[in-house]
Amino acid sequence: PPQLPGGYNVGDHVYFSGRSEFFDDGDKLVHGQRGVVTGRVVGEDGEVAVKFPGNTESIDCYLSELSPDRPPPLPGGYSVGEQVYYTGGAEKKKNGDRLVYGARAEVAGPAGGD
Repeated sequence: PPQLPGGYNVGDHVYFSGRSEFFDDGDKLVHGQRGVVTGRVVGEDGEVAVKFPGNTESIDCYLSELSPDRPPPLPGGYSVGEQVYYTGGAEKKKNGDRLVYGARAEVAGPAGGD
């Protein structure tokens, strides 16, 4: 069979290096979680399908968020799922979310844009 985007093959083990995401059906992408490449994403050259433990089906993942190696530790020694508190000034993000001093949050992975 032809090689998949990114040089991956079906059955390759990869790690998710993006921010954790949770879906309505209970499936999830967790930063640092190991999964298995299951195939090509139709019409997408920059993605492959990956099955992660506990999920009901494969999830289409961007190549930029996958690696054959475990991602490095998060800055500051934080861990995915750790409870943290916001200590900066009040701020409104472009997407409408608001940051408020003292707000509790959960670490989801490396920081990204808004």
